[in-house]
Amino acid sequence: MVAILLGAIALLLPQSLGAQDTLFSDLLARGEAEIWYLGHSGWAVRTQHHFLIFDYWEAMQTMPPGVEYEKPADASLATGFIVPSQLSDQNVVVFVSHAHSDHYDPVILDWQESLEHIEYVFGWDGESPPHTVRIDTPRKSVVIDDVRVFTVSHDFDGIPEAAFLVQTDGVTLYHSGDHGSSPAYQQRFRDNIDYLAGIARDIDIAFTVTWGGEDYMIAQLSPKAVFPQHEGGNEHRLRSWAEQASRAGLQAAVCCAEHRGDRFVYSGGVVRR
Repeated sequence: MVAILLGAIALLLPQSLGAQDTLFSDLLARGEAEIWYLGHSGWAVRTQHHFLIFDYWEAMQTMPPGVEYEKPADASLATGFIVPSQLSDQNVVVFVSHAHSDHYDPVILDWQESLEHIEYVFGWDGESPPHTVRIDTPRKSVVIDDVRVFTVSHDFDGIPEAAFLVQTDGVTLYHSGDHGSSPAYQQRFRDNIDYLAGIARDIDIAFTVTWGGEDYMIAQLSPKAVFPQHEGGNEHRLRSWAEQASRAGLQAAVCCAEHRGDRFVYSGGVVRR
């Protein structure tokens, strides 16, 4: 992995794994995580005993009328796609922050047909497949096996949405979904972040949008590694954001994905190859 120091920010750029590389070759210790970029706001996070998937979106571009999307022939985690057969021995929890089509792909519901150990957490009270937790209150906490989930809800885009704080296997992470700040929603956003900070500070990993509020989130939650997101197809903007944040004095280690399938390893409080 290439590390580039930008003032207060350590900007970490990954190297992609080829599709031929063996998955899950290393055992993870408590407090460690293996992270794959699945495009846009999608991430897979493997911890010691669990495999977490956030906001998976398979068809990364609008298909022409009458043309059905086909997954690439080399689809795998190494190329940024979930292939259920690769996860047959994993304890899978799938998180969906909201129903926008760039965060929720119904293909995720097909996975339960071939995965014995799979649970879903939907950020709104709507979907009802088996093994599902639906977010039906502004703030909710649930435990799935030994995965602790805390949510905050918002409706900035006119639909119910959630952001997630997840704790398992000694790793605490935050996934924003579309939970960012704007002048009209600043106080509500800060109240939500303050609520999460009351549960966990000095967290390990934050996946965050970059259009507002991320500086406050970082100050309150103090993540050791920050992964900017929500730029599917324009990942160069993530590095631009990191550079701008550095000039503004933001104190964080920023990890910028460049391609679907980019892989990071979190261990000892740092991200590396």
